[in-house]
Amino acid sequence: MGATTLENSPETTSKFVIGTEQGTIIIANKKLKKPVEINYRLGLDNRHLGPIYSITRNLQFSKVFMSVGDWSAKIWMDDLKTPLVKTRYHSSYLSDGCFSPTRVGAFFLTRKDGWLDVWDYYYRQN
Repeated sequence: MGATTLENSPETTSKFVIGTEQGTIIIANKKLKKPVEINYRLGLDNRHLGPIYSITRNLQFSKVFMSVGDWSAKIWMDDLKTPLVKTRYHSSYLSDGCFSPTRVGAFFLTRKDGWLDVWDYYYRQN
């Protein structure tokens, strides 16, 4: 598997979330003088249909992260194997995403057709 994006946990520098070209997410743990442990791979039914372009952690809750790939974005939690939130499929590929630094439930997505989508989990889901 080829890795396309990598994000580490701010609590510890040994825990990594890796996005691949095949659309799967790998949670890996690297401890000193030990081989890399792959804790789990998220199921194939929850993977993206194309490469993952971005993985970003939430600034307020470090266990929550967002993956952006193909036509959708998914919000995950480190301990769960299914996403907390899935966006609808957009008409063009998504290229990047990030969480709002001030509002906990807000996140932004950029699309390859030039649009910026703003989502607020606590306001409305349309």
